[in-house]
Parts: sequence; C-alpha cells; structure tokens
Amino acid sequence: MRAAEAVGVAALLAGFLAVFQRGIAGLFDFSYAFVTLVGVLAAVQGIRYAGARRRTEYVSLDLGDPEERYVVDVPGAEVDDWLRRVDPRSRGGSRFRNRLRERIREAATDRLVATHGYTPAEAEAALADGSWTDDAAAAAFLAPSLGYPLRTRVRVRLRGGSLFRHGVDRTVTALREEGEGS
Repeated sequence: MRAAEAVGVAALLAGFLAVFQRGIAGLFDFSYAFVTLVGVLAAVQGIRYAGARRRTEYVSLDLGDPEERYVVDVPGAEVDDWLRRVDPRSRGGSRFRNRLRERIREAATDRLVATHGYTPAEAEAALADGSWTDDAAAAAFLAPSLGYPLRTRVRVRLRGGSLFRHGVDRTVTALREEGEGS
C-alpha cells in the first residue's frame, strides 16, 4: 500500500472513530491554520488528478447511424383522401367520385367472391341488380341505375349531407355486415 493510500485509510478510520467517540474530536485543534492546511491538501490533490487526466488518451466510440423508421402508408389513406376531395361543387370532384365508386365496387366484388362463393361474374351481376344486400342505399350506390329511395334522398338533403357520402357510408357498412354474416 502506498503512503498516500495509508494516510487516507488512517484519516477515514480517525473520522469514523471521532463520530462514535466524540471526545477524540476534542484532541484536534480546528483552528484557522488547520482548516487552511486541509484546503491546501485538497487543492493539491485536485491539481494532481487534473494532471493525470491530461495525460490520459481519449477514446471515442462510434455509435453508428441511428435507426430510421420505415414509413408505411396507412391502409385506406388514399380512400380517405378521395373522400375529402369529393365535393359536388368542384370540377375535379366527379373524377374522385368515379374512382372511389370503382374502388368500392372492386372491394365489394372481392368480398362477395371470398365470403359467399360467387364467381366474379355472379358478383358483378349481384352488384348490378342490387341483390347482394337488403340496404337500398348501398345497392343504389353500386348500381346507379337503381336510384336512391325517395325517403333517403329527402332525409339526406334536409340534413345538408351529401348523397354520395351517404352512399359510401351505407355501402361500406353493408359490406362489413356481409362479411360478418358469413
């Protein structure tokens, strides 16, 4: 054990002993000179450690690039965007209405084929004549030749809604129920 370590251990033991036997602490004169000596010793020790740190080699770690998130489109985001763009007063609104209607028609055909065992031709025929559902608004949305019931048209217009949006909502609900009912 080096001398500095031995002095440190002795000072630590004397400190513990002074805590438990308070009379020992009275043996030391804590005058101004003693407190100054302790401060000077602490400063010397601090300078010594700072010098040792200056001679130490620096080693840096390469942490690499942070992992980047892979951005994935949200399912149905394109349809939601089309629904926002469908405005009966806009020039481009009919283009988005037609795209959306075709997209829902394709989904309905796939759903009927998958859940009810229709062939694609039978599913198209069921969509065209409205026999695929009991919901007249959903049937009229996918088969415009059927037309919406008068009661539905009046109710939607009085509420200030869009007949197209109402048809989308009813058709999606009917398709969901068709799949659950199988």
